[in-house]
Amino acid sequence: MISNKLNILVVAGGSGGHIFPALETMNRLSNVKNELHVIDTCFITDERGARFIPNTTKKLIILKTITVTLKSVLAYFSNFFKLLYIFYKIRPNILIGFGGITTIIPAFVAWIFGVRIFIHEQNAIIGKANRFILKYFNAKCFLSFKNTKGISDMRLASYINFPVRSNIKQKDAIIDYATKNEIGILIIAGSQGADFFDNNIPNIISKVFSENPNILSSIRIKIYEQVHIENREKVKNIYSKLGIDVEIQTFFDNIDEYISKSDLMIARAGASTIFEILSSKIPSILIPLKNSADNHQYLNAVEFSKIQTKIQFIEEDAIGNLCDMLKEVFTSKKLLIDAQKELLNFKSNINSNIEQNVLKVL
Repeated sequence: MISNKLNILVVAGGSGGHIFPALETMNRLSNVKNELHVIDTCFITDERGARFIPNTTKKLIILKTITVTLKSVLAYFSNFFKLLYIFYKIRPNILIGFGGITTIIPAFVAWIFGVRIFIHEQNAIIGKANRFILKYFNAKCFLSFKNTKGISDMRLASYINFPVRSNIKQKDAIIDYATKNEIGILIIAGSQGADFFDNNIPNIISKVFSENPNILSSIRIKIYEQVHIENREKVKNIYSKLGIDVEIQTFFDNIDEYISKSDLMIARAGASTIFEILSSKIPSILIPLKNSADNHQYLNAVEFSKIQTKIQFIEEDAIGNLCDMLKEVFTSKKLLIDAQKELLNFKSNINSNIEQNVLKVL
């Protein structure tokens, strides 16, 4: 018999890396069948994160975007008083934060109201916001990586893995790349996009095929690339000169479809990307963002390289190495074959059961 309503707030900063696992967790919580509680969820993000939220989301609270500047003082106070009212009205039982500076004020208000606080750390080193919340607001931390760095008291943390979006599916079987006459390349720079990718990767791919025209005579190349809108025509022209079929988007809303029809991914090393690679088993070349906070993308890539050893990640300063790597990938295809076998052999449970861990406290 259902006894009462359980109100859960899910809060995430404005990048896709925070938003996507948070949305997946909220969806899972909404679908949990609980004999004692009716579970009601509400999503909190900032103005940047709002653009990722589907129209079907019923309860959404949008806060002002916070930056580490004096200009954000008013935004801090605005968010604080808005949340005081919301907490008083909703009376939440649990708050789950997914990182980003936007999560700090909701966690602070939750602490004031005595609400149980959980945080989820996606990366291989705990982010500054999560570190602050864990230290000062009596929170419990869930980890995606077993050896997450920067946590002073591991008694406050537990490893549960990553809530991968449910539409990301594993490829059916080992692909026979040796006889495959069409290769799809998916190039994504994360939810924020990246001029570095726009300005370097198309030219490197062009160099590979210009210097090795026999590749294009033996296989058909299809490229799906995320590009800033202002660089769209420039990138398209580079590929057109080679006669390479390319589809350019400023953002891939249906990323699962593009993963399923691609054979190689070139991407940044955000945690969401890495766990979607591990879930879908697509061979990938990671290029960590050089100036990511706490160098977390480099540390993520290091962890990933322990699983996919045949194709190693490339640092931005060594981007020229991508030319040789792609040449080897498309001339022998052995790297693709070996990398996919490694990913398929990785049997660890990629997907977390975060919703069950949260509800254990009831």
